[in-house]
Amino acid sequence: MSKNLTALSGRAPRKDLANFVSSLPNPDKILGLTHVTSSYTLRDIIDASEIASITECKVLKEKVTYAFYGRISYRNKDDMTPASLSSLFPSALILDPGLVPTPKYVFGFDSGAFYEGAMDQYLHPYMPLFDFLLAPDISSAARLVNAVFSNSDDYFYNRVRPEFKVPGGTVPPWSPCDPQTVEPGVHPASCYPLCIPVSGSHPPDITIS
Repeated sequence: MSKNLTALSGRAPRKDLANFVSSLPNPDKILGLTHVTSSYTLRDIIDASEIASITECKVLKEKVTYAFYGRISYRNKDDMTPASLSSLFPSALILDPGLVPTPKYVFGFDSGAFYEGAMDQYLHPYMPLFDFLLAPDISSAARLVNAVFSNSDDYFYNRVRPEFKVPGGTVPPWSPCDPQTVEPGVHPASCYPLCIPVSGSHPPDITIS
């Protein structure tokens, strides 16, 4: 089931998760951002000297350019189907976080996966995407990565801190506790640890747009 951007009641997005992440220690370093496109589109980017979306995002309902924090995570299932055509070969750009514009949105996971229902088993069906917004700053992504993964290497290899939890939240299923005893959280902040996949599956992607 596709999720909503905002609450059906019309209330403002909740700030629990954003406030928690903002309270975390300042990161010692900030990793680069990555943007993946096709080799065909790469030529347009080079000619224009900018990365700009030409289509509306089906999730955010506006034109946005997506980037991921620290590692290459995105693969368009339509444009990046395995093929022998060189124009379809994926091209990965690594962006200096100090030179990119201030992001409009920062999420602690892949917003597209959320929209497609990949996390539904841990969320109330009315929980909207914008309840999981972080402060619109790349340092928010760095803070969250350090809290969930300890350091950059652990982030790359998906070695999650087993003790990670949001204060007042629930115990995530990859912790030493029995997963059968885990109950979904009441608030979006307490649900976030449950959305982090079990070790060995795809790790959470820090999405910036």
